[in-house]
This record gives sequence, C-alpha cells and structure tokens, in this order.
Amino acid sequence: MIQILTHNLAAKTTIPKVISAERSERLTGENTLRFSTLLKEVTATLIAVGDVAVVDGEYYDIVSVTKEQASDGLRKIAVECEHISYRLNDIEVDFFTQIGTSTFIMSEILAGTGFSLSTCEFSAIETFSLQEKSSKHGLVQAYAAYIGAEVAYSQFTVSLVHHRGQSTAVQLKSGRDILVLKETTSTDGVSYDCEVLRPQTFNLGDNVTVDYPSMGITASLRVNGITRNPYDDRQVSVEIANFNSDVFEMSSLVDGVMTPAIYFDAVERRYKIAGIVDAHHTKVEPFVV
Repeated sequence: MIQILTHNLAAKTTIPKVISAERSERLTGENTLRFSTLLKEVTATLIAVGDVAVVDGEYYDIVSVTKEQASDGLRKIAVECEHISYRLNDIEVDFFTQIGTSTFIMSEILAGTGFSLSTCEFSAIETFSLQEKSSKHGLVQAYAAYIGAEVAYSQFTVSLVHHRGQSTAVQLKSGRDILVLKETTSTDGVSYDCEVLRPQTFNLGDNVTVDYPSMGITASLRVNGITRNPYDDRQVSVEIANFNSDVFEMSSLVDGVMTPAIYFDAVERRYKIAGIVDAHHTKVEPFVV
C-alpha cells in the first residue's frame, strides 16, 4: 500500500488500490516509482507535486501528477516519483577535497544534507578531490567510483559496499523460471530483459546464470535492474546484464587530482559522467551515474 506524506513527512492519505504501479531500481542509480489510481475527490486534493510517497518503507518525492479522463468516462491520476536520495542533486558544492578514511570522507560529503552513512565496507585512508562544481549526489557517486564501491540508498542513508546482492549465482532456466526473455546486443555490450515465470526473491546486484538453449543463451550475469508491482509481488521484471563495477573506475589524474567529467542532465534529472581520459584510453563512452 502506498502512503502519501507531505514534503516534511507528515501523513496525508493512503492509496489502498491502484490501476497500475511500478517501483524500479537499477545499479546505475535510477530509483523511481510510478503509479496510477482512480481520480476521486480524495486523490485529487491530497496528491500533489512535492509530496512524498512511501512504499515498503522507502520514500519517493512526487515530481509529476497527471489527471485525465478517458473517452469512456474513466478518470484517473498518474503519479511519477523519484527516490528521496535524488534530493542530493539539489545541493551543490564548487569543489571538494578531503583526506581520510571512507567513513570520514563520506561524513564530510553528506554533512548538512540530512543524509547519513549507514554501512561502509571500506577502511583505507584515501585522498579524494573533485575540483569542479558538483552536487552532493555527484560527489557520492564519484567517490564510490574512485574507491570501487557500489552505492545503496535507503531512506535517508547511504551505504558503500563491495557488491550489492548475493555473490552465489541464482540459476534461471527456460521452461522453469523464465516467461519472457529478450537479448539486446549493442556497442555497449549485451543486456537482457526477462520476466520470471514463477515468483522468486531477487535482489539488485545478485549474480545470475541464464540457461536458455533454444535462444543459444548461456551466460553469467548480474541483476542490473528490478521492477516490481508493490501491490502484487508476483509481478516482477528483472534486467540482467554484463554489469561490471569497474566501468565506474575514474582514474584520470591531473597533477595528482582526479578529474572526472560529471554533468547534470536536466531532462533525466540525474548526473552523468561524460567520459574519462587517461594514459591508456583517449575516450570512454558516456555512462550514467
């Protein structure tokens, strides 16, 4: 059930039934919620941009509300939300430099944001410097890339871990686990979208082996994204891909200072790394952080 709160987390109403609902999260940082429900007096007045939707204990800022009436007279309201951690995009710094443990550097990055460090599986003392304007979200992602960490956001906390999900591979077999499977090959590599035949417990980042002889697919991959219906646990779609956290490695150094090219995409409302130049590579294709 989705609960609606004010921006300051005071209770407003609950949504007992929906027409549709999707909660999606990807290893690349995307974490969104979409749902639609019947447009009634309560939903028309108590769901607004700036409010917060709560699903499974996670907070999502409502960024878009669309009200419509179909030709058959059905009125509905469609809502799009972003995880509360996206608020870190709104806090900018001109530059950042610190020396210390990962716990110390993360505490400095998150200072004054309302967010805190939860779990940190890294303890080495590092020098981290970003000599350009960035958001706090960009800083978190850049520092995680610098030390080879994966980032997990939960409510108002941030965790840096070696590997999200379980490392022991979950087996997916044709005729037993997979209902729909799509393989896409591009210049960025090979990715897969699949819908499971039977409900399974997947976690983002889980190692997965796919065995689908009729399509000639046998691969060891990771769960790169998960989309669930929070009202129906049976409706699960997973994206699996050759995800390698090393793709986030930012090793470009200028006079000992790391200089990744981070910019904010106003359309997608997220930070991206435009490319990395180092002694071995003249260009790395863009990828989202």
